[in-house]
Amino acid sequence: MSRPRPRFSAVPVLAVLALGSAPAVSAGSEPHQRLGCGSVVTESTRLSADIGPCAGDGLIVGASGITLDLNGHRVIGTLERTPGLASNTANASGITFRMTHGSKLTGGEVLHFAVGVRIGRGSANRITRLNVHDNVGRDDGDGIAVFSSNENVIQNNRVVHNGQWSGISLLGDDTAGSNYNTVADNVIRNNNVPMFDEQGTPIDKRDIGISVEGPGATHNRLLRNVVAGSGTDGVKVFPDCSNGYDISKGCPGTVPNDYNLIRGNTVNGNGFGSPISGALGDGISLLAMGPPVVSIPRHNRVEDNTASHNQRNGISLGGGNGQELNKNPWTTGGENYGCFISSDPDDPVVDTPDLCGVTDNAVVHNRASHNGIDGIYLGPRSDDNRISDNTTEGNGKDGIGIGLAVRYGPGQQPVLDANGQLELVPGSGARHNVLEHNSGSHNRRWDGTDENPDCGSNVWAHNLFVTSKPACVMGAG
Repeated sequence: MSRPRPRFSAVPVLAVLALGSAPAVSAGSEPHQRLGCGSVVTESTRLSADIGPCAGDGLIVGASGITLDLNGHRVIGTLERTPGLASNTANASGITFRMTHGSKLTGGEVLHFAVGVRIGRGSANRITRLNVHDNVGRDDGDGIAVFSSNENVIQNNRVVHNGQWSGISLLGDDTAGSNYNTVADNVIRNNNVPMFDEQGTPIDKRDIGISVEGPGATHNRLLRNVVAGSGTDGVKVFPDCSNGYDISKGCPGTVPNDYNLIRGNTVNGNGFGSPISGALGDGISLLAMGPPVVSIPRHNRVEDNTASHNQRNGISLGGGNGQELNKNPWTTGGENYGCFISSDPDDPVVDTPDLCGVTDNAVVHNRASHNGIDGIYLGPRSDDNRISDNTTEGNGKDGIGIGLAVRYGPGQQPVLDANGQLELVPGSGARHNVLEHNSGSHNRRWDGTDENPDCGSNVWAHNLFVTSKPACVMGAG
């Protein structure tokens, strides 16, 4: 799912009043600044009229320490589409913060651009009380995108039906990540714009509610957001390949996304974008990138969230279940689903998996219910994690599950055993995890299960499960 790095449209040095745009008036003591499409705002300003429709960029916040108050007005793009494709032909942004520090944007509506609001470097900016919707891009495609910028606050916004990539993204490159940002109290719904073929048929889905994509997006806080109806995952932490994906080298130079806090969010009904058979969707997902050079998210904390009615898992560490675990890595840009199952694509049968998961993360005090597969899932080689004090109920497979990798054969097709079941790779499960004080009930298969024989090196202690397999899952430590 690696995307092209976001492009920054050239911005004019002088303000330009575009045809069809009513002028806006500065609220400061300086002479009135007439604003139109492409204007650079250099003083605190309150709009008196809508801006647009704009064929290119809307407005550029070009000074630090100022406030742009949309005052209930709209900044409107054109949403010019390639025939048959739901994408903007112009890679333009509605409002861009251009290397600013401590500036504010509030109180209006941004729609019909490739990116609604873009923060480009700088720091400590605030985006509040906006309605950011129907921004659809071809190369980009986000409601709000933070690019290599730190300590920003995105709070109390409505972010709806943007894509093809995300509602809100925290992005970086090989020089700088996006760190110490706060994304809080937003309503992020129905960011589920699919990719279409020339006949207008949905052929792929990539849209994420909140994407902590990086690479190198660290120490961010995602707090009390409502995330629903995303095309794939509701909340996803994964380090995008900073220098592109190479089949022989994996993701060289990619920096993991560590020390992020995901707390108090309601993450419901994600993963059902069209086509439904495309990329799968979890409520909250932590993924590694690679291999053979693997970038593994560590020290993230998933706490006090509610994850329900998502397509696949409520909370997933390391990706996948069963066959979905190892989708052909040579066509997924290295995104893990358990990562490579072999470093040699010509291997006739994969006997020794080359796996990667996520390590040293904490999943605590969450509620995961009525998800399509597991409430909480640990994929192969998701090691040294702590899973404690969670409640699972009514999930389609297991309440909490630790799974093995699927064996693949010629043509990277899954191998079936004599009973027609997927053949799993012994010893490929997650290791050294502590799972304690969790409870589960009414899950369709098991409330707790560990595919490792005798739970391997995982410690299951003081859990309250009605059903479990094997017996060590009920152990008291």
